[in-house]
Amino acid sequence: MPTRLFGPEASRMPLLGLGCSRIGSFNNPQSGRDVRRLLEYALDFGIGLFDTADIYGQGDSERAIGRLLRGRRERAFVITKVGRTFSRAMRVKRPLKPVIALSPLAIAGAIDASLRRLGFDRVDALLLHSPSADELRDERLVAVLASARRAGKVAHYGVACDDAAALEVAVGLEGVTLVEITPDALAGAGPGTHDRLRSRKIAVVLRETIRCRGDLAPRDAVIAAARHPLATAVVVGTGSREHLRDLAQAVAADGRREVETAIA
Repeated sequence: MPTRLFGPEASRMPLLGLGCSRIGSFNNPQSGRDVRRLLEYALDFGIGLFDTADIYGQGDSERAIGRLLRGRRERAFVITKVGRTFSRAMRVKRPLKPVIALSPLAIAGAIDASLRRLGFDRVDALLLHSPSADELRDERLVAVLASARRAGKVAHYGVACDDAAALEVAVGLEGVTLVEITPDALAGAGPGTHDRLRSRKIAVVLRETIRCRGDLAPRDAVIAAARHPLATAVVVGTGSREHLRDLAQAVAADGRREVETAIA
């Protein structure tokens, strides 16, 4: 699978990733065995990017990824997200709806909890999970992320943005090297925001690309996202190994053509 560079230190990220939001979820009809096979298949097929969060499957998604990578941690780039939680009452009632928990103390505790579930000393990227633009203006939050990086717990940190307003704040935050966003929300941001993404070499991970391009076949939607001039990686959510293989083959082939064209 092709990789792309990002950040001031020219770090590498696989071009295609697997979104793991339904792993461990009670809404997921797949058995634990099927989930393991899907993750193994993704890794063996060269899809070394896994996108998860502490609330996915109430932590089961992180646990599954941790088990997958035991003894082969170097084969994957793992993104996890923190900053959303469930109230005590809502932990009893399912389906569960998350609420924002963006206090500095909560974020610091969530980072340590994610590392324990993953079984990692350090996660490749840690994102604040869907904060609003106003919440992102709390300088204490970035200070917690920067402290985690200095402590060696986080290699990169950034924001999973739900809209252009949050993205516009995120690109100005000190130390941010990665954002995750949908193609339509990225398109809604102004040219100044796009310029800052380029100049700061911030990685842009595009999600929900198939939903955003309902006019295209899934593989064409993913390829179109991968060709976006700001895209570093594209994350897809699927429980089908056949679907994942089709997307991976299409992205890999398109990536090779991109390299060959550049060389020519």
